[in-house]
Formats: sequence, structure tokens, C-alpha cells
Amino acid sequence: MQYYTVNISDEAKQDLTKIFEFIFDESKDFTVATSFVLMLNEVIVESLSFFPAKRPIYKNNIRKFVYPKHKNYVAYFEIFDETKEVMVHVITETSQYTRYMSLS
Repeated sequence: MQYYTVNISDEAKQDLTKIFEFIFDESKDFTVATSFVLMLNEVIVESLSFFPAKRPIYKNNIRKFVYPKHKNYVAYFEIFDETKEVMVHVITETSQYTRYMSLS
């Protein structure tokens, strides 16, 4: 089995912070917001570490991962086969489509 190292970009880390803030603002529950973001991050890393190419191509060399528990959260990532690495560029809620339209 071939495993990939999954790297989260600084922008994607900021996305996770924004997701946390949104969920916390809506729920007023620190535990709920923290649990959601930690699980989202964990699922992305685990899912993309093995055979990331099974995810659909979004545009050019950018692929799309849909969070299975809440399908309106997605991650856009790039695969580097030479180094067996995956770079997650964006993690967002799908209604914010303008943020990831320019990925190439």
C-alpha cells in the first residue's frame, strides 16, 4: 500500500478556524464546534492519505473531497505523486463557491 503525507496549507488552516467560529457562533457550544472541526480535519487527512486520486478532479490538477458526514463541506487538494504528498489548499462550505473558483 502506498501512503501519502497530507499537508494542510496555511489558508486551509485559516478555513478550519473560520468554520469553528461559524459553528460556535451558531451553536454557542465550544465542544460542538471543536469536535466538528477536529473530526473534519481528521477525516480529510485519513481519507486523502491513501489513494487520493480516487477523488474527482475539480479543475486541472485540483481534486475535490466531500466530507461524508456533512456534504456541504469540501476540501480542494493537489496530489504530488513524485513525493507522495497531498496539499490541501482550501476547506470550505460549498455556498462559498467564489473562494475556490480560481483554483487551477
